[in-house]
Amino acid sequence: MAHRRTHRRRRNPGLGQLKATLPTALWAIGGGAGASTIPGFLPATFSAGWMGVLTIAGGALLLSMAAEKVGGTKAGEGVLIGGLVAAGLRAITLATGKSFGGFTSLRGYGPYSFPLPSTTGSGPLQLPASVAANGAAGMGRRARGAW
Repeated sequence: MAHRRTHRRRRNPGLGQLKATLPTALWAIGGGAGASTIPGFLPATFSAGWMGVLTIAGGALLLSMAAEKVGGTKAGEGVLIGGLVAAGLRAITLATGKSFGGFTSLRGYGPYSFPLPSTTGSGPLQLPASVAANGAAGMGRRARGAW
């Protein structure tokens, strides 16, 4: 009798990994936010410089113990990860002088600008002088091969 080969069907990974990782990631976000907030409630001696880094790390440890009681082991791990990442970012900021947090605006990330027309007195709408000097270049359709 001939041996019959069986082939296992391979599938693309679906949302299974995301479903398993998402709760831990959400706990980590909460842990990072919570641990970063703790130094604001303490005197300045505990929140400035390297002492602030230790305060964030200690706060992450305390928050992770509380989260473990409330949400289980995965919650505690997530909060600890988020808090330690927050402490690490603060340490990198102190060591290098460059900040990695707070994207408050996306200004300066592209060469694009959108000039708004303005009224001068009671006349019709006019474009700013810098745009009017260049004419209507770049507005409307482009010629073929201009990309």
